[in-house]
Amino acid sequence: EAVGLDEIAQVGPGGDYLTTRRTLRLFRQAYHRSDLFVKLTLEDWQSRGSPDAGAVLRQRTVDLLATAPPPGDRDDILARGGAFLAAREGR
Repeated sequence: EAVGLDEIAQVGPGGDYLTTRRTLRLFRQAYHRSDLFVKLTLEDWQSRGSPDAGAVLRQRTVDLLATAPPPGDRDDILARGGAFLAAREGR
């Protein structure tokens, strides 16, 4: 039901899904809400200093990298990377 495979098959490749029963029934709940890019009015955006979307994304990326736990194979990855670099320097 969430995907609507029957309607996908019925409409077919290149078809128009905007007027299918499922789309018309669910369109009000179908939009994406982003925790990163919140919906703002022009006035709210300006009151926040007119933040640049790229800067917002960059800061979120930096925050995620700073708090992300290392992968389980971190030591293996570092050792393999070190061996690769050492082999390249020894050419």
